[in-house]
Amino acid sequence: MNIKKIILTVVFILLISNLSFSESIGFMNTGIMGSYNPFNPSFWSVGPMFSFGVYSGKNADGGRIGMTFGQTTLTFEKENPFNSKNEMTEYWRRSSYMDWIFGYFHQINLNDNFALRFGADFYYSYAYAFATDYNNNMSFNIGLTGTIGLTLFPIGKFSVLLDVCPGFTLDPFKQGSETFALILPIRITLGVNEGNAITQQQSKSAQQKEELKQKEIELKLPAGQLMGTTWTYVNLDDKRSYDVRFLEGGVLVTLDDNMNNNSWVQNENSVTIKLNNGYATHEYQIINPNLMSGTASNVTGKQWKIELRKKYTQ
Repeated sequence: MNIKKIILTVVFILLISNLSFSESIGFMNTGIMGSYNPFNPSFWSVGPMFSFGVYSGKNADGGRIGMTFGQTTLTFEKENPFNSKNEMTEYWRRSSYMDWIFGYFHQINLNDNFALRFGADFYYSYAYAFATDYNNNMSFNIGLTGTIGLTLFPIGKFSVLLDVCPGFTLDPFKQGSETFALILPIRITLGVNEGNAITQQQSKSAQQKEELKQKEIELKLPAGQLMGTTWTYVNLDDKRSYDVRFLEGGVLVTLDDNMNNNSWVQNENSVTIKLNNGYATHEYQIINPNLMSGTASNVTGKQWKIELRKKYTQ
């Protein structure tokens, strides 16, 4: 069978299986993975990678299947037949490279932007460079690696997977115990997240953020509790101060200063006060139930720092 037909068939089956899985019980990530191993036999490759899994709380378990294409280079020593001293000479052999990767991973979501990944990958590779007298001219090779990595934007629309994969493969030019060669592939995957689990995680994260925001507002100064309270205004630049009282209907009364037509409005943790028909505007942020801090300005462009300190409640 034509090698191109085999490749297209495998990719199609993986894609359909992954889509079906994500629609039923979990999630999937469809992306492009690049691999690079600097150790002998060195290789680089690029190709499609499909990840799928299920969430349990903030953690996920799943698998990944991929197929990449690239180039491999093997270096080896061989006795130089043209040297009378039987010295060893280093040679190298290079060819195109293709591998199939099957892996498992456990992912721990730290937050919406970062997740830790642990797992293992088994790969089966093919390259003409692997064919030697030692292995009966077999062009196939196998390897097993661990996976230690970081996922960026694990529940976002797009994600980035950064994996360091220490492990071993077979060296076609060695025999016995030396057949096993240590490798350290670095794998980067750029992918698209899809599936019911991703949507649920996004909704849960948004809900948690909103709940935290509301709790923060309530801890500082719940809506409605500003009305009827009296505060001491302090100009932090010239130290001038006077008392103000927040009344119903957005009316503000200055108790110790001759200012009229004052108003106030609260928007979550922000309070805006306008004095003397808008001649001066005070913008506050609620720091805690007893303190607000901010800046003031008037129509002439002058600005100064201000505070409101809670005095008593009636």
